[in-house]
Amino acid sequence: MKKNYHLHWQIHLCLIILLLLFCSSSQVSAATKINLKNTRIKLSAIKLTYNKKVQRPKTRVTYNRKVLKEKKNYIINYSKGCKKVGTYTVQIIGKGIYTGTAQKQFIILPPKAQIMNIYAKISTATVIIKRQTTQTRGYQLCYATNSKLKNAKTITVKGNKNNTIFLNDLCARTTYYLKIRTYMTVKGKKYYSKWSSTGHCTTNNTHQGATPTPTSVPIPKLTFKYGAENVTLENRNPYNIQVSNNIKNIDISNPTVAYSTDESINGNNCFLKTLEPGECVITITDIYGQKLTSTVSVTQKLDDPHTQTSYTATSETVDSALPVPTIKSIDYGDGWIDVHCRGTLSQSDSYIGYEGYLSYNNQFKYSIQVSQAVNVVDGAGNVCFSSLYTGYSYYIKVRSYTLHNNVKIVGPWSEIRKADLPTYDKKGTTPAKYTYEIYGLDKQKADIYTDCSKPLFIKTDNPDPNSFSWIFNRNDSRISAYRSGISRFYRDIPLEDNDSETTLFDKVKGGYIGYMHFSEAGTYTVEFREYSLSGYTVANTVTLNVLDYEQAKNAWMIDIINRTTTADMTPFEKMDAISAYLKEPGRFKYLTRYNDDVVSLAADPIQPFFVTYRWDSSTSPAILGEFAELVGGFDDIHYCFGDYPVGSPSWSIWHYVVKLTIGNETQNYAVCPMGSTGDIEEIKMIDFSDLSNMRKLG
Repeated sequence: MKKNYHLHWQIHLCLIILLLLFCSSSQVSAATKINLKNTRIKLSAIKLTYNKKVQRPKTRVTYNRKVLKEKKNYIINYSKGCKKVGTYTVQIIGKGIYTGTAQKQFIILPPKAQIMNIYAKISTATVIIKRQTTQTRGYQLCYATNSKLKNAKTITVKGNKNNTIFLNDLCARTTYYLKIRTYMTVKGKKYYSKWSSTGHCTTNNTHQGATPTPTSVPIPKLTFKYGAENVTLENRNPYNIQVSNNIKNIDISNPTVAYSTDESINGNNCFLKTLEPGECVITITDIYGQKLTSTVSVTQKLDDPHTQTSYTATSETVDSALPVPTIKSIDYGDGWIDVHCRGTLSQSDSYIGYEGYLSYNNQFKYSIQVSQAVNVVDGAGNVCFSSLYTGYSYYIKVRSYTLHNNVKIVGPWSEIRKADLPTYDKKGTTPAKYTYEIYGLDKQKADIYTDCSKPLFIKTDNPDPNSFSWIFNRNDSRISAYRSGISRFYRDIPLEDNDSETTLFDKVKGGYIGYMHFSEAGTYTVEFREYSLSGYTVANTVTLNVLDYEQAKNAWMIDIINRTTTADMTPFEKMDAISAYLKEPGRFKYLTRYNDDVVSLAADPIQPFFVTYRWDSSTSPAILGEFAELVGGFDDIHYCFGDYPVGSPSWSIWHYVVKLTIGNETQNYAVCPMGSTGDIEEIKMIDFSDLSNMRKLG
């Protein structure tokens, strides 16, 4: 019988298509790597003003007018803090086909100053400003006789406790224009706020009169220069009183409504701050025994998170039946303290939020910072305090509160907790208390490579993740350190409940997990620093060697070429041999899959693929194309990924295929393993008490 070659060829083609369909995967990737340096990166703002909150501008990354997606195409890491005045860095790390890192910086400026009043005389003027006590080291005032402030004179006032600036040697009958701004010095660099609006005053007329006849000096009348008999203010605002005579004594009828920020009386100024809704009478007695009163009414704006209704509380009462919050834990860092209190803050609770007080003394006098929490994260209401000085001890107490019409109802205070806020920027005198070691978690016990995120186990007996940090090459910009937080990068790391999204590490049994990303190869020195009020102490030093990913990958590829090919082979024959080697049973597996979903495991990671021998329909064609470039001799290397709409039947057949062409001859190559080779039946959690499967680094 005559053989039907046409039918035989059709059957052969159908078998090839079926095999390609069976090996296909839904993993989407581009075949060509793109460095982030070739993209356009823009921050939503590069200058922000301090507002007591963490501020992180949004990042927009585009490539060829296409907006890239965060977490899919890149990861963003911000400098720690982002609350206080200073310069901060945004690091963008490429992901998928986007490689490399890029950095942008933004600045947080001090809070803006405000001119409250100006009192002018013949040759002098007194400028009353709204005092800024947080993130401010002083003021700068400029003044001139023209509204555009050309050739203006400048006065710098150090310190943030005075709200009065005196101008001398002015000309009589002259109008002066002035504006003011704050400044803050951070690590030797001065940061200035935006200028206030321009104010003006006119000095008085000169006059000459006869020499007065000496007479007995009458007692000067006590009057307000700044302040009033009746004042209504919102809570947490300063209230500065200046009177005509020097003050002997100040009495505040209700210190929960307003309190004095002066530990001693000085001159004719009185500095106060409003606290809770209600009314109090401030009685000022001068050195002559005269009295002057100022009635202060304080309001407070509060939101009911359950009804989404805003109220203005005008009074406050105590209800001992409200629950006393339990302080579960306290986190702290450079200039901030977060207090975590157990609770649900649900609609069925008798309270709607927590309110915390913080002061540098346990009597809560002279200085009180107030913070409130109305939302719950992981079963805790978080009361946050910011803009704190380091190297000091602070005292904290918390209570619950609710609202009824315009009345704020508060419960009893919790126990007072003390928190030491360490000094971070200088060496201290306290000796180290704990030990620190670093382990890699992958079962391959692989080296560390650039552009590959690496989870590391920090074995330590230190129970407080806030009290230590690791410093790489003195905060080398080529390194990113971050934590997984609620995203949980790896499914096989059993995290413990450490109630924190603000610390650098994730808590596990026997220590912590930290994540590192290196952009350049080299030797890095890791310092483990413990912090105390006096400063930091280096508890241990570990040296890490980081290998270059591209160099290691190329060396691996060249080794395979030398092992599988000979000089007399054609380019196609060489690629046939390389592909056959890569497709040998058991050599490569697909990415780890659990319940049909791709999962990341720290003990069996994906990267680098030439160590883990796991890849997908994204990496495998890209590497085949690189093999073809090393082999040489091809007129065209074509990746089929973009030839068809993603998800279409044709795309499913061709997206992991590389077409190689020499002259009129084209051959197709694909080495992606079947998806089932990555399937696992269960996720085995890492046992941190067993270090035998880990590699000690350093």
